[in-house]
Amino acid sequence: MNHYGYCWGNPVGLVDADGNLPTWAKVAIACGAMDAGYQGVQMTWGKQDHFDTAQNMGAMTNGAVFGGLTATGVGFFGTVAAGGISAAGGNMVTQYQKTGTINSREVATATAGGMLGAGIGYGITKCISYAAGRIGNTGSTGNTCPSEGGGSKVDFYVKPNGEAVPGTGYRYFARNPEVLANAKNGMIPARADGTYFSFNAYDDAIIAKGKLQIPYRPEYRVSFDTIDIIDDISIPKGQWGAADYLEPLTSDYKNFGPGGATQAITYSQINSVNNITKLR
Repeated sequence: MNHYGYCWGNPVGLVDADGNLPTWAKVAIACGAMDAGYQGVQMTWGKQDHFDTAQNMGAMTNGAVFGGLTATGVGFFGTVAAGGISAAGGNMVTQYQKTGTINSREVATATAGGMLGAGIGYGITKCISYAAGRIGNTGSTGNTCPSEGGGSKVDFYVKPNGEAVPGTGYRYFARNPEVLANAKNGMIPARADGTYFSFNAYDDAIIAKGKLQIPYRPEYRVSFDTIDIIDDISIPKGQWGAADYLEPLTSDYKNFGPGGATQAITYSQINSVNNITKLR
């Protein structure tokens, strides 16, 4: 045995940044601590009557798997895959601890959510790294990672289960006096069939129509803070809810455009509208 060995005897395949805990353990502990803190706040506010051990174990499993799979640097697609695998693992642990069974549909939903969150988080991280590098090299803050909508959105929220949710959502609509009046009052009313929105900001109406695959030309883009609905955001099913599969990126209606936009759905009223943009 080589007493100077490290990375569990596999320094080529594993990374040991500081000689202490492996990355997967650090991420697992961090996710567990975040979940414990969240549950503590919920119990303090009277919204939860006991500590949910199954949920905490699921959060730690999610973190451990994600940290282990991404420790050596796996790129965008590897990160997305790791997000899905880790979310699936955490969900299965939570389900099994609570019920002794595993519902495959819940696992599939968690997997899709984990993949979407990991992909978005990867992009945000790259934007931050790019901006930091430009600032360090040029001494200027004028260069940032460009987004599709012409802005630079890097704020996001991390849920107790480790999922990353972009801080800004966008709802597109055609000319409608009632909808516009509600938006000017800071709200988007809840709909029985759900409110679809995207994390992509498009300034051009034709591009937005094609990317979102909607049958009308949108005239306005409303932005809002997703923290308002963070516990009621999910990935919609395909074919506008009629299919039995999830559609995190628009793809089903090629007759309306190429698709490729992120999409999510909420059944809650949105009370955090912060901007209304008239599209070109």
